[in-house]
Amino acid sequence: MAAEELSEAGMADIIRALEVIHSPTSTNALRKEALSFVEALKDNEAAARNGFLLASRADHAAVVRYFGLTLLDHVLRHLSFTSPEESTNLRSMILQLAENIRPEDPSFFRNKIPQLWSEAAKKSWGLDWADMDEALVKFWGVSLVHNELVLSVLETLSEDVFFREDTVSSLRGSELNRALVEIFTPAAIFEQINPDKSTTAVLRCGQEGWLVRICEFLDNCVQNVSTSREARDAAVKALTTLRSALSWSIFKAVIAGQVVASVFRALTCQDEQVLLAAVEALHSLYGRNNMGNDESHGLVCLIFESDYLNTLRNLYQWSIVGPEDADEPKYLISKKLSEMISYVAGCLEDERFLRDTMHRLDLPPFFNFMLNIMQHQSLTVSIPCLHLWSRLLGVQKIGTSEFVVNQTPTFLTVCTQRLIRWESLPTESEDPTIQFLAEDIDTIPERHAFLGNYRRYCSSIIETITQKRAQEAVREILGRVDENLDNLYSGAEPFQSTS
Repeated sequence: MAAEELSEAGMADIIRALEVIHSPTSTNALRKEALSFVEALKDNEAAARNGFLLASRADHAAVVRYFGLTLLDHVLRHLSFTSPEESTNLRSMILQLAENIRPEDPSFFRNKIPQLWSEAAKKSWGLDWADMDEALVKFWGVSLVHNELVLSVLETLSEDVFFREDTVSSLRGSELNRALVEIFTPAAIFEQINPDKSTTAVLRCGQEGWLVRICEFLDNCVQNVSTSREARDAAVKALTTLRSALSWSIFKAVIAGQVVASVFRALTCQDEQVLLAAVEALHSLYGRNNMGNDESHGLVCLIFESDYLNTLRNLYQWSIVGPEDADEPKYLISKKLSEMISYVAGCLEDERFLRDTMHRLDLPPFFNFMLNIMQHQSLTVSIPCLHLWSRLLGVQKIGTSEFVVNQTPTFLTVCTQRLIRWESLPTESEDPTIQFLAEDIDTIPERHAFLGNYRRYCSSIIETITQKRAQEAVREILGRVDENLDNLYSGAEPFQSTS
């Protein structure tokens, strides 16, 4: 920009004003005056340059440097730039700040720079900023803190473009969508889906794409999680970025990049935060509405392979906790795993999927895992798999399979036991199921609605089994009634007549 650099005296005035604002001893009048002064700086035509000068001086206090970033943020968000020179100057400032980022910088300062980068990208990437991906690749590998910055930029762009109600992104939605898909996807896969290169400019840098780069970085971090806190934090950041990207990435790219294998390697860690981030990444991928279509068959079939399924089963067993630990990451992992398994199981309702993949699927171990989850003491963990069983039992190939037929007593026992009106029981009960309910669902109307759905799924399973195998079902149900009557007074004082 054409504005002159901020003088030392002017910089000192800004620093003093910020000190007044943040000092607990300042009077309201002084603080108000200081606020008016710094707010006026945002409308100065040199706001961006001044912000850069404040933020780039490592000897400034963190609050001063952060204020400099807010000046840049204001310029990016509230002013429009038609001059390529203006846009280039702003990007140059952001890139310099990114280049000079240090591990000792406060996290709130480091986290702000990717937001500025993303804001600039949404306005000019693919227009007059064709080498943004090249800049990201340049910073990748410089240091751990630079890798985390790149991951934050990618995650922020992904969230803003695909999920948040972001005005700037919505104006360039299709362009930004395509650009993100291009830089995340391996070049060979992207050329398959976009064979005509003449219609759009090439925005990517390198052949591998960010899915592959992130997975390679994640693998390196996972190897050092147990000995390095920095590696643990970086692994979580990589998985968080994957979680966002896997909700829209091309299935062929996910398969080619062996992303699922990389995430599963993270599931072998002993760190709860890494494990939770890995489960959330899988949850994001397998929870997609189009999971189960032809291109995703390979991804779905992976979960039925013994190595992958055993990893999930072991993780689930490890994550089981009592109601007293319901606020622990382990319990959240149980819930996320149950939902993820239900997403995979939902693909089995598709006749075409079953026809094309049945010969590749080892169903009994998977069904057994679903059945175990359904029996969890927490109804919140149980309900995703319970719901899927209420639908899968109606699928001919599944409902008549040997495993399902042999498990008829288990289905009927669990579902009849859980048909009771849990909401009528005292909330102070020591029953773990009641305690989990109290932890998971706060309001009475929500609890009633949840339990109504739970009973409906239980009833559906009982009805389906009764219709298909009436004699066996009646025998099991009557046997259950006899058992309940035999134990009606268990634990009660024997009756004594009094004269």
